[in-house]
Amino acid sequence: MAKATQTAGPRPYVIGVDLGGTKILAAVVDAKGAIVAEAKARTKAEKGPDLVIERLARTVQQAMAKAKVEWAEVAGIGVGAPGPIRPDAG
Repeated sequence: MAKATQTAGPRPYVIGVDLGGTKILAAVVDAKGAIVAEAKARTKAEKGPDLVIERLARTVQQAMAKAKVEWAEVAGIGVGAPGPIRPDAG
């Protein structure tokens, strides 16, 4: 995944990710709250957390590519995930 670079200008986009048990949905949203582009992929949770994280990142990148948005234009990313998060268990 590409690293974000610091810019002096505004960052007019945010990215929202719905991480579900069967699908990952990523959307690029502009400053007015309009969805600019989105991408969707199967979660494939049965293949383990590392693959899910890889698929999540790839889905975000696909949404950004559709929107023609670069990391320097992104103010932040929010991820909604079901259930409790247990970093010690992956």
